[in-house]
Amino acid sequence: LSRGTLFPETFQNVSDVEWAESNNTFFYTTVNENDRTDKVFRHVLGTSVESDRKMYSEQDESFYVWIEKTKSRKYIFMGASNKNTSEVHYLKSTDPMGFFNLIMPRKEGVEYYPDHRGDTFFITTNIDKSFNFKVVTVKESFPFRDKWEDYIPHRTETYLDDIELFNDKIIVSEISNGKRTIRVLDYESLQGPELKFTDICYTVYGGSNPMFDSKNYRYVYESMTTPYSIIEYNMETGERKYLKQERVLGDFDPVQYKSELVFAPSADGLTIPISIVYRRDKFKQDGTNPFLLEGYGAYGDFNDPEFSISRISLLDRGFIVGIAHVRGGIEKGKNWHFDGMLLKKKNTFTDFIDCANHLFEKQYTSKDRLIITGASAGGLLVGAALNERPDLFKAAVLEVPFLDVVNTMLDSTLSATVSEYDEWGNPNEKEYFDYIRSYCPYQNIKAQDYPEILVTAGFNDPRVNYWEPLKWVAKLREIKTDKNQVIIKTSMSGHGGSSGRYDYYRETAMKYAYILHQAGIKE
Repeated sequence: LSRGTLFPETFQNVSDVEWAESNNTFFYTTVNENDRTDKVFRHVLGTSVESDRKMYSEQDESFYVWIEKTKSRKYIFMGASNKNTSEVHYLKSTDPMGFFNLIMPRKEGVEYYPDHRGDTFFITTNIDKSFNFKVVTVKESFPFRDKWEDYIPHRTETYLDDIELFNDKIIVSEISNGKRTIRVLDYESLQGPELKFTDICYTVYGGSNPMFDSKNYRYVYESMTTPYSIIEYNMETGERKYLKQERVLGDFDPVQYKSELVFAPSADGLTIPISIVYRRDKFKQDGTNPFLLEGYGAYGDFNDPEFSISRISLLDRGFIVGIAHVRGGIEKGKNWHFDGMLLKKKNTFTDFIDCANHLFEKQYTSKDRLIITGASAGGLLVGAALNERPDLFKAAVLEVPFLDVVNTMLDSTLSATVSEYDEWGNPNEKEYFDYIRSYCPYQNIKAQDYPEILVTAGFNDPRVNYWEPLKWVAKLREIKTDKNQVIIKTSMSGHGGSSGRYDYYRETAMKYAYILHQAGIKE
């Protein structure tokens, strides 16, 4: 950079890149024809790409490889993982021509992710039935399994989501009962403050913190009423400083809006978190507010209660917007995920229905005012809920929905199928075939009345191929017994919708126009 030199080497299909400390050598991963990172190479500046040494090649089609350097800059980790298993090799970053050493061979169901400080590896792992994860430590000189010692113990009600190491402090990010928390701890005592927030429904996670010796921790914070913000926290004094906040045009005043975290009882005796936001002066709680309820519940993902500028237009028109944190996500720990996957997937759908009934009972809305929405695996949730209880909903919006689970999971040539077996099951095995067949939205369309429905598809979507929502719409139109419209819009886009800013705005405007129309709102 200082000399402005442009090197002639060109690399194709590269995903991750990490430089060694020698400054003339880097490692990179490549993506194969199924969009899977499966190889790691080493390149030395001034040499041909063809001569790059292949450091690793992953043969298991469910595993993805990755490469990263520790914040301490001392080690480079080369890992391979699928949805429930991982293994990691390590190499000193000052010795790029050396060989990567394996920390622990992969074992089905065991995940571990190392980091480094001083002479110690800090490893986040679910070993020893620590399903919510714990942290162990081990000396870097001999980091093998029999030397691991518990550092942050496993807790059955709290999911340990991540750790971030600084020279003086360790940041611990956790999830419990529908909320994220961050603790700033001393290494010796493991004592320290938990960051406190005034909002009820929020999301918070670490930002960009590349400096190991820094006294400041940057994190991202937003809620259903607070725009996306980057905050700097002084780990010595506790002082917080807002560095940046997303600008909201117009006369937006967060005090006008209120969020709630309510809990719906499930049919089997659990409680399901629902994040809710509304405008204070439009909220009635007499069943007359229109309500947009979103769901996802898959892959152990947290469906974060984030801020949305476009959502304000709904709230200002009297809508309540909610997120049902159903099983299949991670909102109440790893067991919440386990109870909504594989042979327990139907819990996701019954949870969503239970959330709708709770909203009716507490008079947040009513059946003729509730509109539901979900994208991708959330579209599967909405499709299954429509088959089971179409009478509960005024309308539904399904975005790039995963609707033909049986046939997709039977086609191993598709890019994500093999890596998805751990989430949905392998339908080549009869037990899983029968169970998936019993809830698959496409296979279970019934001769019954359905509400008004809008579906979107992406022609270039590599995850949910466009023909899935198209064939579901065609079959639904043929079999259903009502005269309500089922509209489908296919865009020349991918899984996340249009990439262009204005095209994205148009898609959002179209979706919101449909939602407002279904709610009978014309202005």
